[in-house]
Amino acid sequence: MSPGARSARIRLLETLLNSSSSALVAMASQLSEAEERERIYGGRARWQHLRSMGDAKSLLQLTFDAAAFAKCRLGDIEDEHKEFKEKSIELEQLLRQSESRRKDLERQNWAREHSGVSSFTTITDVSSVLALLLWSVKRSYKPNLVFVIELV
Repeated sequence: MSPGARSARIRLLETLLNSSSSALVAMASQLSEAEERERIYGGRARWQHLRSMGDAKSLLQLTFDAAAFAKCRLGDIEDEHKEFKEKSIELEQLLRQSESRRKDLERQNWAREHSGVSSFTTITDVSSVLALLLWSVKRSYKPNLVFVIELV
């Protein structure tokens, strides 16, 4: 190995050693801070109220029951979210269909007006259909969807 390559290799190893040392010092200080926090806020005082294994078992059972309940509730919320999503997709499709129907009726009205034929179908008829749709959604058991529809 040439002397230049050797000195470059030594500098590289010294740099790695310095960075490793500083990382170890930082980790040691973080560990001591965590131990200090544990000693102040927790430590043995956390477990002093337990007098027997029965107490510990009861506390663990309560903890597991709370975790199981939270997991079940999360599943229920996910199911509701899925239902909301499906319902909003259905309502968006209905809205698109009603919009296309309204545009078709506007085209038909325009064609009738320009051809001289009177028309009984107006934009207010389409508006009343949309109002009826919104009214039926408001009566459903998921009022949050009405907000989404009204924003669209």
